[in-house]
Amino acid sequence: MLLETLTLEQCLSLNSNEEVLDGYQCDNCHSNSRATKAVYYPRLPELLCISLSRFSVAEGKVSRNITWNLNKLNMEPYTADHRIPTDRTEHPAPQYEYECYAVIIHAGRDISSGHYFTYARDLTLADSSMWYKLNDSQISKVGRQPEIFGNSNDTPYLAFFRRKQSGSSGGKL
Repeated sequence: MLLETLTLEQCLSLNSNEEVLDGYQCDNCHSNSRATKAVYYPRLPELLCISLSRFSVAEGKVSRNITWNLNKLNMEPYTADHRIPTDRTEHPAPQYEYECYAVIIHAGRDISSGHYFTYARDLTLADSSMWYKLNDSQISKVGRQPEIFGNSNDTPYLAFFRRKQSGSSGGKL
């Protein structure tokens, strides 16, 4: 069965959706009531690591394809600030803009075997669009468009992001 490709933004939205908890017991008064739970980030770090939850005890390895723009991730919709109504412009504030600088890949068909390797780039270079594959002692250039999202057995497991610097355009892919 072919599963629909998801974007990282869709995964983050699913994680931050409100969930109704029936029969929630209050820690203070110990009464049962209906409550709503949602996950939002009160503040964001300079460096951000996102786990893509690729393993399940019941299902084994989850190979569903997840993609994202390597040069631009807007984290504003997943913050507590986003829940507070303000006069916003269409463009997110710079503190919410991130760019991907590394992705750890699990290569293998199941959770009991496989190998990990990394795609990474140096965002401090003038041309930060060049990606490298780091596989044990082997380091090789993979160019401007690494195969991060292409192989069904090689799935992104952890993605690392850095807050964009003012005036940074990031490398173009």
